[in-house]
Amino acid sequence: CASPISQHYCSDGGLFGFRSLGEIAEAVAKINADYAYHSRAARAIARETFEATTVLSSLLDRAGL
Repeated sequence: CASPISQHYCSDGGLFGFRSLGEIAEAVAKINADYAYHSRAARAIARETFEATTVLSSLLDRAGL
């Protein structure tokens, strides 16, 4: 995991961090090589990270409620 975002969401697909144009091109090539896999992986990351119950629970905990 090379980029800051990848350090938090390191995975085998669905989300790619990058620091250069070359890394972007590599990520696009990987996505294009197996779009269905990366699409499912991205959806799983989004569901785990942004699901309403997860976000609300974290927000309420930080608010002390």
